[in-house]
Amino acid sequence: APSIKTVGKTQLGGVCRPRKNVVVSLQMSQGEDSKAKDVVLGPGLFAPDIQLGPNADDFVPEEKVISRIQMSNLFSFFDTDSNQKIDLDELVLLSGAIGKQWSKEKALQALWEIDTNKDGFVTFDEFYGWYLSGNMKQLEETAVPQKVSTFLQNFKYSKKDLENLFQLTDENSNEKIEHTEFLELMSTLGHNMTSEKVTEVLSRLSTVSGASEPSVTFPELYAWISAGYDFTSAQAQTSILLQPSEMDKKRVFVRGFPWRAKEGTALKYFSRCGEVQEVQMINWSRDGTPSGRCIVTFKDEESVEKAIALHRNRMGRRWMEVYRVNEGDKEEIHKVDKSLHGALIGIRGKVVQEMQQESGARIFFETEPEDVMIIKGRDFERVKAWAMAKAVIDDNTMEEHPVDISLHGKLIGAKGKLKKIMEEQSGAHIVYRQEQKPRCCIYGSFEARQRAWQLVQGKMWEFQQANEQRFPLDRKY
Repeated sequence: APSIKTVGKTQLGGVCRPRKNVVVSLQMSQGEDSKAKDVVLGPGLFAPDIQLGPNADDFVPEEKVISRIQMSNLFSFFDTDSNQKIDLDELVLLSGAIGKQWSKEKALQALWEIDTNKDGFVTFDEFYGWYLSGNMKQLEETAVPQKVSTFLQNFKYSKKDLENLFQLTDENSNEKIEHTEFLELMSTLGHNMTSEKVTEVLSRLSTVSGASEPSVTFPELYAWISAGYDFTSAQAQTSILLQPSEMDKKRVFVRGFPWRAKEGTALKYFSRCGEVQEVQMINWSRDGTPSGRCIVTFKDEESVEKAIALHRNRMGRRWMEVYRVNEGDKEEIHKVDKSLHGALIGIRGKVVQEMQQESGARIFFETEPEDVMIIKGRDFERVKAWAMAKAVIDDNTMEEHPVDISLHGKLIGAKGKLKKIMEEQSGAHIVYRQEQKPRCCIYGSFEARQRAWQLVQGKMWEFQQANEQRFPLDRKY
């Protein structure tokens, strides 16, 4: 049996309400062999002034290690964009969840230690491996490097500022910026990077393998910029989109205007929307050449809504894009199969018109190079429009029925007239397909699909019952 050896003077008496853990030296007797071991006893066993074991006052309880599963769950929770990695902002939030409450400076110091490929992101494996190695305690004991503090002091842009600048620079609206656009963005931020340096940065940040030209999305760009690896300051040149003001409610940002167009041309074009107070053409900052972009300022806010309606109008071979200024107005692309476009548009455009009117967003559909639904508007408008679209999609299941291919043309009718009539009467979307097997596909709600199939069956019966009957008739008649 173990024997308890007390070290030092012991005073008993009073109520035993210890305020801290104590250490007991246990002597384990096993024949001739004996081993001494210090064991931690919890509160409630001894008076607070009892000293048990050597150096009892120096005892510091060990910090409990967070399991991999627990840490993974926390990591996923703060991975707000679900890209399996976190940036600087998300790392600050994660530190609070594990009881560290890092400042942005301390989080950036940690990011520089963990992020091995210098892309501004930390993966879970990187973070947990760093955590298990005991680096977190060492980080807390180390002062923040001066370079970290200097960068954050000079970095004045918010995420929204950089998102607006990204939109301004993304000339072809593909939600990515390539080499030339990256050079332009860096120039606007006041960093004149060489072409070779941009190539190196893009190769490091690009996550698309085999692409003809490396590119970055906004989350990738923001993570890299906020990490500050390749520069230690962020002094920007003046940009109208990065200086929010009350006048923004009367302004629109235009992209895709003819490059040779002057202020007078843009003023005349947008006068159809209302009185134009000013047009400011925006040239490329890298060389001063025209970019087809401009800021149009109207006299009143009503004119802005009319100008927004011109979004995606054709200007020669290009789309013209019109956005509100500094309000998060942008396009959001969702992959939606072409077979669902009809249900989302509705008969005579009724469904899409209702979604646009209710949400305030503008909605477009494209089938090249892939089937997509494009929602354009402010953040809350896009969220509402997509929620309404998903409700239509979820309710819009498809059922198919075998229909002989010889009847397809008759059921569609001249110029699709009969098909349109049945769609209007049922509220469903009807498609006739020939691949694999001839069939009729009906999209819509349960009631709409039932009504549509009844109409199709009725017409099929009429066509099938139409027999030919011959009567004798003299040739002279």
